[in-house]
Amino acid sequence: MRNIPFVTILFIFILIGCEEEQTNTTLTIINNTDYAIMNVIFNYDWDPHRTFDFGTINRKESSTREIYEYSFKDLDYIGGISFNLLSTDGKTISCKTGRDVRINKNKNQFTFTNNTIVNHSNNKSDTIKDIAGTPKTSTLTINNMTDYNFSNVEYDSVIFGNINSGRDSKKNVSSGTKFIYFDLQLKNGYVRCRTEPFTCIDGDNNIIIINNTVVTITGSGTSDTIINIYNQ
Repeated sequence: MRNIPFVTILFIFILIGCEEEQTNTTLTIINNTDYAIMNVIFNYDWDPHRTFDFGTINRKESSTREIYEYSFKDLDYIGGISFNLLSTDGKTISCKTGRDVRINKNKNQFTFTNNTIVNHSNNKSDTIKDIAGTPKTSTLTINNMTDYNFSNVEYDSVIFGNINSGRDSKKNVSSGTKFIYFDLQLKNGYVRCRTEPFTCIDGDNNIIIINNTVVTITGSGTSDTIINIYNQ
């Protein structure tokens, strides 16, 4: 029987002990900026071709995806996040974090703020706010022309409060497409509803909600007119 050198046997055991494991973990990307970030993609430094798509993350929202975590035993891996940022003057700017995202076997998260420094054109580094510019102010007036009272009215985390039948409420908001949420007062309690997505552009915006406006009950996902929901 042919003898196998001891060094070869030792090398084989080292390879077995260091075998790369693939496990699943999650990454949550939180957008706490005043801007939407689009085409959000995470990838590991060592494998830029393996990407994980998080889509568009609107301001004050988050996105969670399952990703693969490769590790030799308990070592962490580092990656980066690339995304497109829409500036206040309408330009789309490609941005990327540095080697800031550390992935391990636990649940992972990364938070963007206005002051997060990212790389953009010509390898420059600036805060997201400096790159995108100061958000333009928009207003939204919600008119309740139904026969019913609304409470806890909200659009894009802006609280409009209670808007009774025949009344309206006006607030400063950021441009973008969001739902309007409100509690509809029924005969025996309340139900949480949301409208269809409503887009606010720069300047003044106005929406009129009537009895036949179709809304969705958030708890069940059922959609119907406000008057039908009230009479159920």
